[in-house]
Amino acid sequence: MSLDVLRSEIDKIDIQLQELFEKRMALCDEVAREKKRTNAPVLQSGREEQILLRVRERSAPGFADSSEELFKDIMSISRGRQKSLLSAEVGIPHGSEVNIIVTCGGSSQRMGFNKLLYPLGDKPVILHTLERLDGLENVSRIILSVGRSFLKEVSELISGKSFKTEIVTVVGGETRQQSVANALSAVTDG
Repeated sequence: MSLDVLRSEIDKIDIQLQELFEKRMALCDEVAREKKRTNAPVLQSGREEQILLRVRERSAPGFADSSEELFKDIMSISRGRQKSLLSAEVGIPHGSEVNIIVTCGGSSQRMGFNKLLYPLGDKPVILHTLERLDGLENVSRIILSVGRSFLKEVSELISGKSFKTEIVTVVGGETRQQSVANALSAVTDG
C-alpha cells in the first residue's frame, strides 16, 4: 500500500476513535452525576486497576504497554472532566482558585491520643486527608490549622512529602473559631 492509502486508512480510524471517545466521555459525564448523587469519590483506583488488567489481557502481542498507556490517559481525562463537572455543580466557577481550610488545632482530649498522627493503615490520618485533597481542581492551597503541641511534628511530616497543591500550616487557636480565624489569615486569592 502507498503512503497516501495508509494515511487515508488512519484518518478513517481516527474518526471512529474520536466518535467512540466522545461517546465514552458522555457516559463518564453521567457517571460524574451519579457519583455526585451518591457522594462517591471521583477516583476509584480499584476500578481503574481492573480496567487496566483487562486491557493488558486482551491486547495483541506487542501492544500491552501502549494500550495500557492509552487507557491511563483516557481515564485521566475522564477524571478531569468529572472533577470539572462536580466543581461546577458546587458553584466554583471554572478557572477560579479556592483555598481549603482543615482545622486540626484541637488537643485530642476526647480521643485520648493524637488523632492527626494516628497511623491508619500505612500512614498517619493527616496524610490520608492531604492526599485526598491534593490535586483537586481549582484548589491552589490547603491550609492546616494545627494545635501548637503538634505543629512541629505535622510540619516535618508534610515537608517530607511531595504534594501538587501548596500546603501551609498555621498555629491553631484555643477554640475552633480561633483556629479558623488563624487559617483565614493564610488565605490567598489564588
